[in-house]
Amino acid sequence: MYLSVVVPTYNEQACIAELCSRLNASLPKDRECEIIFVDDGSSDESYRTMLKMKEQYSTVKVVKLRRNFGKSTALSCGFSVADGDILITIDADLQDDPEEIPRLVAKHKEGYDVVSGWRQKREDSLVRVTGSKAFNFMVSKLSGLKLHDFNCGLKLYSKEVYKKILLYGEQHRLLPMIAYMMGFRVTEMQVVHHPRKIGHSKYRAFRFQGLFDLISVFFVYSFQKKPFHIFGLFAIPLFLIGFLIFMGFSIKHLLFLFTSEARYMIFNRPLFMLSLVLMILAVQIAFSGLLAELLVNAFHHLHKDESNIIESVNDIRS
Repeated sequence: MYLSVVVPTYNEQACIAELCSRLNASLPKDRECEIIFVDDGSSDESYRTMLKMKEQYSTVKVVKLRRNFGKSTALSCGFSVADGDILITIDADLQDDPEEIPRLVAKHKEGYDVVSGWRQKREDSLVRVTGSKAFNFMVSKLSGLKLHDFNCGLKLYSKEVYKKILLYGEQHRLLPMIAYMMGFRVTEMQVVHHPRKIGHSKYRAFRFQGLFDLISVFFVYSFQKKPFHIFGLFAIPLFLIGFLIFMGFSIKHLLFLFTSEARYMIFNRPLFMLSLVLMILAVQIAFSGLLAELLVNAFHHLHKDESNIIESVNDIRS
């Protein structure tokens, strides 16, 4: 299979037929391709419309989820059944152009593993655009990946990427960041964006899940093989603060050792008790980090697999 197109769909009955027709017209005719519609628990006639498209087009494959699990799960299910050497994701709302597919493939051939769409002239509400810009800014600063539009539904992934990434939560918008942190080559390309003409957006104005997923992804992919580093970031400052407070009280206690105030200066001070709590807490965090290191080390030796980060092996023999 040369190319797979995954379309996560939730209550987009009115868009499916037109999208399917345009996708089939945009796919290369000289290579084997597939279109995978994933019905994410739609309550309208989306699933039946997909089945009609399957009867009409030989390229169509339909996956139905038991209920609405969210876009990340829908994409993950699509990834699991896809067979293409190249995979393209596109939303079912007709705001992105299927005609952009040949341009995405051409950009991929320049040597990129992920090509993310950039809706430079975005046709959405001011609230949605403003929230998206803020999110894109945070992701770029935290990950070091300079993209303008992380949440564009139109993206291309090589097989090495989409078969190795584990999606859950709301992490679909962070796929370029995850791929970048795994060492893949990521770029973006300007794409056409249209206002929604059919149906309504499933977007909610205030979503904190994206921020939580951003923090989760950053720490998981930054420290998954060195967990003690992240535990140490918390343990060392806590221990130093507690130790400095403890030493301050200890010095004062020694200076006033033979006075009646000496005992009061140590044991009746909440700050002194806080210093002990901070040091004990720091030690517990540090030991948790060491335990995590042991688990990671054991897992690495049992399931040693560096295929995620090895690009190629050149075996030169005399």
